[in-house]
Amino acid sequence: MLDHPKSMLDLLTTVHGPEEALVRAAGCASKRVDKAALLRAALKMARANCKDGDALIAAAIAGNDAILRALLESKEHAPRADCQDGKALVEAAYCGHESVVRLLLGWKAHAPRADCQDGQALIDASDSGHVAVVRMLLESKAHAPRANVRDGQALIDAAIRGHKSVVRLLLGWKKHAPRADSQDCQALIDATYNGYEAVVLLLLSWSEHAPRADCLDGRALVAAAAGGLESLVRMLLEWKKHPPRADCQDGEAALNGHEPVVSLLLNQRVHVPRADCQDGEALVQAAAGGHEAIVLLLLSWSEHAPRADCQNGEALVAAALRGHESMVRNMRLGPTAMRAWLWL
Repeated sequence: MLDHPKSMLDLLTTVHGPEEALVRAAGCASKRVDKAALLRAALKMARANCKDGDALIAAAIAGNDAILRALLESKEHAPRADCQDGKALVEAAYCGHESVVRLLLGWKAHAPRADCQDGQALIDASDSGHVAVVRMLLESKAHAPRANVRDGQALIDAAIRGHKSVVRLLLGWKKHAPRADSQDCQALIDATYNGYEAVVLLLLSWSEHAPRADCLDGRALVAAAAGGLESLVRMLLEWKKHPPRADCQDGEAALNGHEPVVSLLLNQRVHVPRADCQDGEALVQAAAGGHEAIVLLLLSWSEHAPRADCQNGEALVAAALRGHESMVRNMRLGPTAMRAWLWL
Protein backbone atom coordinates (compact mmCIF):
# COMPACT_ATOMS: atom_id res chain seq x y z
CA MET A 1 0.00 0.00 0.00
CA LEU A 2 2.92 2.34 0.69
CA ASP A 3 3.82 2.12 -3.00
CA HIS A 4 0.31 3.22 -4.03
CA PRO A 5 -0.44 6.74 -2.71
CA LYS A 6 -4.08 6.64 -3.89
CA SER A 7 -4.82 3.45 -1.94
CA MET A 8 -3.07 4.83 1.10
CA LEU A 9 -5.05 8.07 0.91
CA ASP A 10 -8.33 6.18 0.50
CA LEU A 11 -7.58 4.32 3.73
CA LEU A 12 -6.65 7.52 5.58
CA THR A 13 -9.79 9.25 4.37
CA THR A 14 -12.03 6.34 5.35
CA VAL A 15 -10.57 6.21 8.86
CA HIS A 16 -9.97 9.90 9.58
CA GLY A 17 -11.89 11.98 7.06
CA PRO A 18 -10.48 14.15 4.26
CA GLU A 19 -9.02 16.99 6.35
CA GLU A 20 -7.16 14.76 8.80
CA ALA A 21 -6.05 12.64 5.85
CA LEU A 22 -4.40 15.74 4.39
CA VAL A 23 -2.67 16.48 7.69
CA ARG A 24 -1.34 12.94 7.93
CA ALA A 25 -0.23 12.97 4.31
CA ALA A 26 1.71 16.20 4.88
CA GLY A 27 3.41 14.72 7.94
CA CYS A 28 4.28 11.40 6.33
CA ALA A 29 7.86 10.46 7.20
CA SER A 30 8.16 7.19 5.27
CA LYS A 31 10.84 7.17 2.58
CA ARG A 32 8.89 4.54 0.60
CA VAL A 33 5.94 6.84 -0.04
CA ASP A 34 5.71 9.24 -2.96
CA LYS A 35 4.86 12.16 -0.69
CA ALA A 36 4.25 14.62 -3.53
CA ALA A 37 1.71 12.32 -5.18
CA LEU A 38 0.05 11.63 -1.84
CA LEU A 39 -0.25 15.35 -1.15
CA ARG A 40 -1.65 16.13 -4.61
CA ALA A 41 -4.35 13.54 -4.13
CA ALA A 42 -5.17 14.79 -0.63
CA LEU A 43 -5.46 18.40 -1.81
CA LYS A 44 -8.25 17.37 -4.19
CA MET A 45 -10.41 16.53 -1.17
CA ALA A 46 -9.41 19.13 1.42
CA ARG A 47 -8.29 22.76 1.51
CA ALA A 48 -4.56 23.31 2.01
CA ASN A 49 -5.30 25.60 4.96
CA CYS A 50 -7.88 23.34 6.60
CA LYS A 51 -7.82 23.00 10.38
CA ASP A 52 -6.05 26.36 10.61
CA GLY A 53 -2.93 25.11 8.84
CA ASP A 54 -2.43 21.80 10.64
CA ALA A 55 -1.07 20.22 7.46
CA LEU A 56 1.66 22.88 7.27
CA ILE A 57 2.58 22.21 10.91
CA ALA A 58 2.66 18.45 10.32
CA ALA A 59 5.03 18.94 7.38
CA ALA A 60 7.25 21.16 9.52
CA ILE A 61 7.43 18.54 12.30
CA ALA A 62 8.34 15.82 9.79
CA GLY A 63 10.95 18.04 8.09
CA ASN A 64 9.16 17.73 4.74
CA ASP A 65 10.33 21.04 3.30
CA ALA A 66 9.20 20.15 -0.25
CA ILE A 67 5.70 19.36 1.03
CA LEU A 68 5.69 22.50 3.14
CA ARG A 69 6.63 24.58 0.09
CA ALA A 70 3.91 22.90 -1.98
CA LEU A 71 1.29 23.78 0.64
CA LEU A 72 2.44 27.40 0.85
CA GLU A 73 2.37 27.67 -2.95
CA SER A 74 -1.14 26.22 -3.29
CA LYS A 75 -3.10 28.30 -5.80
CA GLU A 76 -6.17 28.21 -3.61
CA HIS A 77 -6.54 28.38 0.14
CA ALA A 78 -2.84 28.29 0.88
CA PRO A 79 -2.08 28.29 4.61
CA ARG A 80 -0.27 31.27 6.10
CA ALA A 81 3.35 30.56 6.97
CA ASP A 82 2.67 32.10 10.39
CA CYS A 83 -0.54 30.19 11.08
CA GLN A 84 -1.33 29.43 14.71
CA ASP A 85 1.08 32.15 15.84
CA GLY A 86 4.07 30.60 14.12
CA LYS A 87 3.58 27.06 15.38
CA ALA A 88 5.19 25.52 12.28
CA LEU A 89 8.36 27.51 12.97
CA VAL A 90 8.38 26.54 16.65
CA GLU A 91 7.95 22.84 15.86
CA ALA A 92 10.61 22.87 13.15
CA ALA A 93 13.03 24.62 15.50
CA TYR A 94 12.43 22.04 18.22
CA CYS A 95 13.05 19.21 15.74
CA GLY A 96 16.15 20.90 14.34
CA HIS A 97 14.94 21.10 10.74
CA GLU A 98 17.21 23.91 9.52
CA SER A 99 15.88 23.95 5.94
CA VAL A 100 12.27 24.25 7.15
CA VAL A 101 13.15 27.04 9.59
CA ARG A 102 14.98 28.91 6.84
CA LEU A 103 12.10 28.45 4.39
CA LEU A 104 9.48 29.71 6.84
CA LEU A 105 11.48 32.73 8.01
CA GLY A 106 12.16 33.77 4.42
CA TRP A 107 8.67 33.23 3.04
CA LYS A 108 7.47 36.11 0.91
CA ALA A 109 4.13 36.65 2.63
CA HIS A 110 3.05 36.30 6.25
CA ALA A 111 6.35 34.81 7.34
CA PRO A 112 6.37 33.92 11.03
CA ARG A 113 8.30 36.21 13.34
CA ALA A 114 11.51 34.65 14.61
CA ASP A 115 10.47 35.76 18.09
CA CYS A 116 6.89 34.48 17.83
CA GLN A 117 5.25 33.16 20.98
CA ASP A 118 7.65 35.23 23.08
CA GLY A 119 10.72 33.45 21.74
CA GLN A 120 9.39 29.90 21.96
CA ALA A 121 11.28 28.76 18.84
CA LEU A 122 14.58 29.84 20.39
CA ILE A 123 13.74 28.18 23.70
CA ASP A 124 12.72 24.92 22.03
CA ALA A 125 15.76 24.83 19.76
CA SER A 126 17.98 25.44 22.80
CA ASP A 127 16.21 22.70 24.74
CA SER A 128 16.88 20.25 21.90
CA GLY A 129 20.48 21.37 21.44
CA HIS A 130 20.17 22.49 17.80
CA VAL A 131 22.91 25.11 17.85
CA ALA A 132 22.62 25.93 14.11
CA VAL A 133 18.91 26.70 14.47
CA VAL A 134 19.56 28.77 17.60
CA ARG A 135 22.11 30.82 15.69
CA MET A 136 19.78 31.19 12.69
CA LEU A 137 16.99 32.56 14.88
CA LEU A 138 19.29 34.97 16.73
CA GLU A 139 20.66 36.25 13.42
CA SER A 140 17.23 36.87 11.87
CA LYS A 141 17.18 40.24 10.14
CA ALA A 142 13.75 41.09 11.49
CA HIS A 143 12.18 40.34 14.88
CA ALA A 144 15.06 38.23 16.12
CA PRO A 145 14.43 36.85 19.59
CA ARG A 146 16.57 38.16 22.42
CA ALA A 147 19.16 35.67 23.64
CA ASN A 148 17.96 36.38 27.19
CA VAL A 149 14.29 35.85 26.35
CA ARG A 150 12.09 35.18 29.39
CA ASP A 151 14.88 35.97 31.80
CA GLY A 152 17.27 33.41 30.34
CA GLN A 153 14.88 30.51 29.81
CA ALA A 154 16.67 29.36 26.64
CA LEU A 155 19.94 29.21 28.60
CA ILE A 156 18.33 27.23 31.41
CA ASP A 157 16.69 24.74 29.04
CA ALA A 158 20.03 24.21 27.26
CA ALA A 159 21.84 23.74 30.57
CA ILE A 160 19.35 21.24 31.95
CA ARG A 161 19.92 19.06 28.85
CA GLY A 162 23.70 19.47 28.92
CA HIS A 163 23.99 21.30 25.59
CA LYS A 164 27.30 23.04 26.25
CA SER A 165 27.64 24.50 22.73
CA VAL A 166 24.22 26.19 23.00
CA VAL A 167 24.99 27.48 26.49
CA ARG A 168 28.24 28.99 25.25
CA LEU A 169 26.57 30.54 22.19
CA LEU A 170 23.83 32.19 24.26
CA LEU A 171 26.16 33.46 26.99
CA GLY A 172 28.52 34.94 24.41
CA TRP A 173 25.88 36.50 22.17
CA LYS A 174 26.78 40.04 21.19
CA LYS A 175 23.48 41.60 22.24
CA HIS A 176 21.09 40.88 25.11
CA ALA A 177 23.04 37.83 26.26
CA PRO A 178 21.49 36.06 29.24
CA ARG A 179 23.21 36.29 32.61
CA ALA A 180 24.92 33.06 33.65
CA ASP A 181 23.16 33.44 37.02
CA SER A 182 19.72 34.23 35.60
CA GLN A 183 16.65 33.09 37.54
CA ASP A 184 18.57 32.68 40.79
CA CYS A 185 21.28 30.48 39.24
CA GLN A 186 18.75 27.96 37.89
CA ALA A 187 20.99 26.91 34.99
CA LEU A 188 23.77 25.95 37.41
CA ILE A 189 21.43 24.05 39.73
CA ASP A 190 19.74 22.12 36.91
CA ALA A 191 23.02 21.26 35.16
CA THR A 192 24.47 20.08 38.48
CA TYR A 193 21.44 17.94 39.29
CA ASN A 194 21.73 16.19 35.92
CA GLY A 195 25.48 15.71 36.20
CA TYR A 196 26.61 17.88 33.28
CA GLU A 197 30.05 18.73 34.63
CA ALA A 198 31.24 20.60 31.53
CA VAL A 199 28.22 22.92 31.64
CA VAL A 200 28.66 23.51 35.38
CA LEU A 201 32.30 24.41 34.84
CA LEU A 202 31.40 26.75 31.97
CA LEU A 203 28.79 28.59 34.05
CA LEU A 204 30.96 28.93 37.15
CA SER A 205 33.89 30.18 35.05
CA TRP A 206 31.94 32.72 33.00
CA SER A 207 33.55 36.15 33.06
CA GLU A 208 30.41 38.11 33.90
CA HIS A 209 27.60 37.41 36.36
CA ALA A 210 28.80 33.85 37.00
CA PRO A 211 26.60 32.03 39.50
CA ARG A 212 28.06 31.55 42.95
CA ALA A 213 28.96 27.95 43.76
CA ASP A 214 27.14 28.40 47.08
CA CYS A 215 24.04 30.02 45.59
CA LEU A 216 20.76 29.60 47.44
CA ASP A 217 22.47 28.16 50.52
CA GLY A 218 24.28 25.44 48.63
CA ARG A 219 21.42 24.16 46.51
CA ALA A 220 23.79 23.04 43.72
CA LEU A 221 25.84 21.02 46.22
CA VAL A 222 22.71 19.36 47.58
CA ALA A 223 21.59 18.57 44.01
CA ALA A 224 24.94 16.99 43.12
CA ALA A 225 24.99 14.99 46.34
CA ALA A 226 21.46 13.72 45.76
CA GLY A 227 22.60 12.17 42.50
CA GLY A 228 25.75 10.67 44.01
CA LEU A 229 27.89 12.83 41.72
CA GLU A 230 31.12 12.75 43.71
CA SER A 231 33.25 14.64 41.18
CA LEU A 232 30.73 17.50 41.01
CA VAL A 233 30.43 17.61 44.80
CA ARG A 234 34.21 17.87 45.01
CA MET A 235 34.32 20.56 42.30
CA LEU A 236 31.82 22.73 44.15
CA LEU A 237 33.46 22.26 47.57
CA GLU A 238 36.87 23.15 46.14
CA TRP A 239 35.71 26.07 43.99
CA LYS A 240 38.08 28.97 44.42
CA LYS A 241 35.42 31.59 45.10
CA HIS A 242 32.32 31.25 47.30
CA PRO A 243 32.38 27.45 47.70
CA PRO A 244 29.34 26.02 49.46
CA ARG A 245 29.63 24.83 53.04
CA ALA A 246 29.63 21.06 53.37
CA ASP A 247 27.10 21.43 56.17
CA CYS A 248 24.79 23.78 54.27
CA GLN A 249 21.08 23.42 54.89
CA ASP A 250 21.79 21.60 58.16
CA GLY A 251 23.72 18.83 56.45
CA GLU A 252 21.16 18.17 53.71
CA ALA A 253 23.84 17.05 51.23
CA ALA A 254 24.74 14.13 53.51
CA LEU A 255 21.23 12.67 53.36
CA ASN A 256 21.64 10.96 50.00
CA GLY A 257 22.58 7.31 50.45
CA HIS A 258 25.82 7.56 48.42
CA GLU A 259 28.77 6.41 50.53
CA PRO A 260 31.58 8.20 48.60
CA VAL A 261 29.68 11.51 48.84
CA VAL A 262 28.86 11.12 52.53
CA SER A 263 32.48 10.21 53.28
CA LEU A 264 33.73 13.20 51.27
CA LEU A 265 31.45 15.57 53.17
CA LEU A 266 32.33 14.20 56.60
CA ASN A 267 36.05 14.45 55.83
CA GLN A 268 36.05 18.14 54.97
CA ARG A 269 38.41 20.32 56.98
CA VAL A 270 35.88 23.05 57.68
CA HIS A 271 32.13 23.29 58.11
CA VAL A 272 31.80 19.54 58.39
CA PRO A 273 28.21 18.31 58.68
CA ARG A 274 27.50 16.44 61.90
CA ALA A 275 27.02 12.72 61.40
CA ASP A 276 23.88 13.08 63.52
CA CYS A 277 22.56 16.16 61.69
CA GLN A 278 18.80 16.60 61.55
CA ASP A 279 18.43 14.23 64.49
CA GLY A 280 20.11 11.36 62.65
CA GLU A 281 18.21 11.72 59.38
CA ALA A 282 21.23 10.54 57.35
CA LEU A 283 21.22 7.29 59.31
CA VAL A 284 17.47 6.88 58.81
CA GLN A 285 17.76 7.39 55.06
CA ALA A 286 20.72 5.02 54.78
CA ALA A 287 18.97 2.35 56.80
CA ALA A 288 15.79 2.67 54.76
CA GLY A 289 17.77 2.26 51.56
CA GLY A 290 19.73 -0.73 52.82
CA HIS A 291 23.07 1.09 52.52
CA GLU A 292 25.08 -0.91 55.03
CA ALA A 293 28.39 0.86 54.41
CA ILE A 294 26.88 4.28 55.15
CA VAL A 295 25.13 3.02 58.27
CA LEU A 296 28.46 1.71 59.55
CA LEU A 297 30.26 4.90 58.55
CA LEU A 298 27.80 7.08 60.45
CA LEU A 299 27.55 4.90 63.57
CA SER A 300 31.36 4.63 63.75
CA TRP A 301 32.08 8.33 63.23
CA SER A 302 34.43 9.76 65.85
CA GLU A 303 32.37 12.86 66.58
CA HIS A 304 28.63 13.34 66.94
CA ALA A 305 27.80 9.87 65.67
CA PRO A 306 24.02 9.31 65.52
CA ARG A 307 22.41 6.95 67.97
CA ALA A 308 21.08 3.76 66.43
CA ASP A 309 17.76 4.51 68.12
CA CYS A 310 17.58 8.14 66.93
CA GLN A 311 14.18 9.60 66.13
CA ASN A 312 12.62 7.14 68.52
CA GLY A 313 14.07 4.21 66.59
CA GLU A 314 13.04 5.40 63.13
CA ALA A 315 16.19 4.02 61.45
CA LEU A 316 15.52 0.58 62.88
CA VAL A 317 11.85 0.75 61.91
CA ALA A 318 12.66 1.89 58.35
CA ALA A 319 15.18 -0.92 57.88
CA ALA A 320 12.78 -3.50 59.30
CA LEU A 321 9.87 -2.38 57.13
CA ARG A 322 12.02 -2.80 54.02
CA GLY A 323 13.16 -6.27 54.98
CA HIS A 324 16.74 -5.44 56.04
CA GLU A 325 16.62 -7.84 58.99
CA SER A 326 20.36 -8.42 59.30
CA MET A 327 20.94 -4.68 59.36
CA VAL A 328 18.42 -4.21 62.15
CA ARG A 329 20.03 -6.95 64.24
CA ASN A 330 23.55 -5.61 63.80
CA MET A 331 22.55 -1.97 64.29
CA ARG A 332 21.18 -2.93 67.69
CA LEU A 333 24.45 -4.71 68.56
CA GLY A 334 26.54 -1.68 67.58
CA PRO A 335 29.25 -0.64 65.06
CA THR A 336 31.57 -3.52 65.91
CA ALA A 337 28.91 -6.06 64.98
CA MET A 338 28.08 -4.05 61.87
CA ARG A 339 31.72 -4.09 60.79
CA ALA A 340 32.03 -7.83 61.36
CA TRP A 341 28.80 -8.40 59.42
CA LEU A 342 30.05 -6.40 56.42
CA TRP A 343 33.35 -8.28 56.39
CA LEU A 344 31.59 -11.66 56.06
